[in-house]
Amino acid sequence: MGSSQRSVGSLCHPWADPFRDDVMVACALNPLDETFQDSPVIIIEVLSESTRRTDEAEKREAYLAIETFEAYVLMEQTVKSAVVYTRGDSGFVRREYGAGQAARLPIENLTLDLDRAYEGVG
Repeated sequence: MGSSQRSVGSLCHPWADPFRDDVMVACALNPLDETFQDSPVIIIEVLSESTRRTDEAEKREAYLAIETFEAYVLMEQTVKSAVVYTRGDSGFVRREYGAGQAARLPIENLTLDLDRAYEGVG
């Protein structure tokens, strides 16, 4: 997913950065010559054996502290399973999703359908 892709009519853009996170959605973009986004809204990480500890601990704590941040999605690599942290009135709420379920994400009525996300995996 390249930095130039976005939904038609949307102000939010998906970003992929191999050095930071798997997918990032940002609505207020930094200048195009910068290689990072400092106001992400959603970040999706695909868990692997080598990244699980960092994604579930250090990255989660850092991302949830960002003022603009609304959702952190941790997806398993080969099993239809995701943990989604979404911002609520009193902090972030953790929810688990599996096969046949869709996670509602907090921007533009966006949902993550796990069956579709895992098509061709396994």
